[in-house]
Amino acid sequence: MGDSLPQRARTRVGDSFPRAEISIADNPRESIKIYKTCANLASSRAQVMTLLELLMLAELISARRILKTKLLDFLGLPENCQDQTDHLVNRIVSLLEANPAEQERFWETFKSELAVDPVELEAILKCSPAERQQWIEQDKLPILEYRSFRKSGIHLEYPVHDRRFILSLTPTDINNWRKEPKGLIKNNRPIPTPIHTEKPEENEQ
Repeated sequence: MGDSLPQRARTRVGDSFPRAEISIADNPRESIKIYKTCANLASSRAQVMTLLELLMLAELISARRILKTKLLDFLGLPENCQDQTDHLVNRIVSLLEANPAEQERFWETFKSELAVDPVELEAILKCSPAERQQWIEQDKLPILEYRSFRKSGIHLEYPVHDRRFILSLTPTDINNWRKEPKGLIKNNRPIPTPIHTEKPEENEQ
C-alpha cells in the first residue's frame, strides 16, 4: 500500500479478519502441511531444533516460496548458482543441523517470510479471534509488521508475528493468559508502525 492511498480507504483488520481472503498457502494441501508443521514445532521450546523439526521447517520454507536470491545470499552462494530451490533448502537444513548457532541467523534473516498471520496464529495457539485480539492489546503477542490485502476496492491491514516467538509459547503460557482478568488491557500502549514488505497488487484478491 503506497502513500497515495486515501486515508479513508485504510482499514485495520481486527477480529473480523476475513479468513477466506488470506490463506496460509496457495492451496489446501499446502495449508494442511503448514498447519501440521507449526503444530509440531510449537510442541517444543528447545533452543536447538531437532532433525525432525528441521525437516518440517524445510517443508515450510518451500511452501512459502522464499526468493531463490535470498536463499543464495544466506548460504553465501553467487546469484548465478544453478542449484534448484529444493536443493538450496536442503543445504540450509544441513547447515542448521551441523551448526545450531546458525539457527538464530536463519530466523532473523527470514523472519518476514516466515511470519505468522492471524489465521495461522489461531491454529497454532488454538485460540479464538477475540483471544488473539485481546492478547495483542495486552502486548502479549508482539506485532512484527502490518500487511495489506485488497477487498472491494479497499486496502485492509492485518498484523503478522515473529514465528520464533509464537513457537516458543507453550500450552501453560496460553492457559495462564486465559486465567488473567480480561480488564488488564494496556490502553496507553504505542501503536506499531505499519511496515509493508509487499506491493499492494500482490495482495489483491
